[in-house]
Amino acid sequence: MRRTDIQRDSRPSSHELYGTQEQKAELEARNGLLQFDEVLRLIDGSKKGFKLRPSTVQKLQRLAIKDIYTCAGNFRTGPVFIEGTTHQPPEAAEIAEQVEEMCEYVNE
Repeated sequence: MRRTDIQRDSRPSSHELYGTQEQKAELEARNGLLQFDEVLRLIDGSKKGFKLRPSTVQKLQRLAIKDIYTCAGNFRTGPVFIEGTTHQPPEAAEIAEQVEEMCEYVNE
């Protein structure tokens, strides 16, 4: 096995970039407005036709959690758990492919 074949994963002690819940709420409100502005920009630029792409999904996700979490704009690399539901989120390794499939479906 080559050293480049080894999967490496470095993580900060906390993925959170905010200090208080109040600060998080303020960032979420700001980021919602940033997303809204980006969607308006996408609409304005879609006069030739719009194609949803994974990069668009990632950009909107990056805007949603900008300055809140360190993973902004990236597909998750580990498991996630949702309490109070029977829904099982897909495995991290499946995310990119499923987003691609979603974009293809939307663009049909």
